[in-house]
Amino acid sequence: MIDIQTVLTYLTLISIPVGVFYHITTLRNAEKARSTQLATYVSNKLQDLERSKIGIELLETKWTDFNDFLSKYDSTVNVDNYAKRTLIFGIYDELGVLLGKNLIDIETVYNLVGAQRPSFMWMKFEPIIIELRKRYATPQQHYWFEYLIKEMKKERIRRGLPENIVDADAYTTRT
Repeated sequence: MIDIQTVLTYLTLISIPVGVFYHITTLRNAEKARSTQLATYVSNKLQDLERSKIGIELLETKWTDFNDFLSKYDSTVNVDNYAKRTLIFGIYDELGVLLGKNLIDIETVYNLVGAQRPSFMWMKFEPIIIELRKRYATPQQHYWFEYLIKEMKKERIRRGLPENIVDADAYTTRT
């Protein structure tokens, strides 16, 4: 006959790993939910009609070289454009930080934001950002935006797509 004490001992031994497994599963699910909430929160900043218009307006800006850019869009001569760039670039920097710190994953970001808008913005403003870094000794300026773009390219390749996005509206090739 089976001793009740032995049965209780075995039940205790079995319940500990089951409890640990349940706790780990719960923590993983909570982490995934938090990651999705973070990415959704940031991407919702971009889904707003006003911010979409700002993005298009920034892509429509024209300049011939860095000095022409400064004469038209520097913060001292065009506060509105500077504020709009800071807003949009800041959102992409924020996504890059969350991605770089493994608080969100690239697949979630890609699915929520897509690669088109951030890629077009980076292609358009990369020469300006690079020159700003040099001239003002700010090598980290929009580092996380650039990081986001590099990760987006990797994700595109992983999905079997070309690394670079085709700019059908020629936003990045206009001068």
